[in-house]
Amino acid sequence: MQKSEHAVPDKYTYQPLLKACSNELKLKEGEIVYGSAIWCVVSDDMHVDSRLIDFYGKCKELLSARNVFDEISDRNVVSWTAMIVGYANVRDLKNAKSVFERMPERNLRSWNAMIGGPIHVGDLSGARKVFYEMVERNVVSFTVMIDRYAKAGDMAFEEVSEKDMQGLCLRKFHGRQFGLS
Repeated sequence: MQKSEHAVPDKYTYQPLLKACSNELKLKEGEIVYGSAIWCVVSDDMHVDSRLIDFYGKCKELLSARNVFDEISDRNVVSWTAMIVGYANVRDLKNAKSVFERMPERNLRSWNAMIGGPIHVGDLSGARKVFYEMVERNVVSFTVMIDRYAKAGDMAFEEVSEKDMQGLCLRKFHGRQFGLS
């Protein structure tokens, strides 16, 4: 990363750089970016740390992701979910579930990440179990389940009623109409 005497990288500089490295699975480059973040004293930022967990998870470097996660003193739902997704991506459902169960606060993204874990290993009944436990579901929750059942050749996912889908579609329509989505 080129530095200038007039422009100093900040926490907003590093998030998209780490995202680009994770999308391309560029481990070495991502570690260089993070090294620069440490040098510029922004490595203790919650958003940079969460992006780093996501980066290491996508690169299947779960020990490194876990080390960053364990060093965060004040974790948020993003950092917890990034750790769950990382474990799910390497099919380590035991650790994904352990992190999920210890989460102090969950949102739809964390629940949807937990559906993804069993889905990655082809465990539709495990995904269905998580789906049943969800207090709230959204379009992503239903879409993931329908997609996986269809790919498995099983269209018997009876939890998706016409009423559920109508409600989801209406919420999505009204959200767009009034600028809520």
